[in-house]
Amino acid sequence: MNDGVKKTLGDALVLEGERGNAFAKTVDYSQMSARLASLRQRAAKQ
Repeated sequence: MNDGVKKTLGDALVLEGERGNAFAKTVDYSQMSARLASLRQRAAKQ
């Protein structure tokens, strides 16, 4: 992780964890499932 600011490893890990939690709360997994199904179907045709 590099935000252009030097942080301690502990602070950086806390910040990265907060970002991961924010992503997990806002991501739409249904879109990911649809995309994965599309890719699998396309791969099966080849």
